[in-house]
Amino acid sequence: METTSTTRKATIVPLLQVQWDLDVARPVPIIESKRVFLEDLSGMLKADNFDLWKEYLSESQRKQVVSAKVGIVHRFESSSHIGKEEHESKSLLEQISACLQILRPTRSRFQTIQLKFLSDSSTDIFRFSHPQETLPNIPQSDILNTIRAIDIERLHTISPRFLKLAENGPENVVRAARYFLIGYSEIVDNFISSLVTSRIIKHSKKNRLPTFSEVFSRFFDEEDEIVELAKSFEDNIEGYMEWIGPDELRVARDCFEEIRSRVLELLGEGSNAK
Repeated sequence: METTSTTRKATIVPLLQVQWDLDVARPVPIIESKRVFLEDLSGMLKADNFDLWKEYLSESQRKQVVSAKVGIVHRFESSSHIGKEEHESKSLLEQISACLQILRPTRSRFQTIQLKFLSDSSTDIFRFSHPQETLPNIPQSDILNTIRAIDIERLHTISPRFLKLAENGPENVVRAARYFLIGYSEIVDNFISSLVTSRIIKHSKKNRLPTFSEVFSRFFDEEDEIVELAKSFEDNIEGYMEWIGPDELRVARDCFEEIRSRVLELLGEGSNAK
């Protein structure tokens, strides 16, 4: 009888803004039943892990990720390269990260990294989400926050209930939990990243991704309505004094929908849009 071999893997969310005395000498449980712990990342993330990703992560981004000494870790086994287990693990840590950001807002850019453990105890990174260039919008009073031991204790208590609410709660709560961390910024970031990796557009100066409006200005005149819509979207999603109000979100959403309709119309698919 043929047996399927499995590989030990992990999804990691590095935590960059942690209190200096946060003790991770031993893994700290977050959701033990799901094998999610706060762990010491020493030895898991090394500079040479990212050698193959130089085109996608700048040197400063690589250094920042490697500098993280603490992170949320979900360990699992998988028999495929990227399949159901990998997607479920990534989704799990995205939701737990959203819960942590609600409990203790920080200006950290949450990023998921997936790796496998090799036979010689080294690690090999095979998937990661591109870190957002813009910092999260949080109240001014929370800008200097760091993750403390008490925040992890609260996460341990609340996250199982948060996951149930995010999965089975009222529709508006489910949507809010799902998009809390992802939001418009990650949608835009993934859109721009796909254009760059497909070589449709190039990085801007200093090897950074172009902004949303810069992408459209490369295909349309500066005075074109679609470029103006993209700029309006950026202005409203940025907010005022680090806040984004409901009116700004509505305007940003309307701009985004108008841009989408215009692009589909130009592609000749406007009548078939879903």
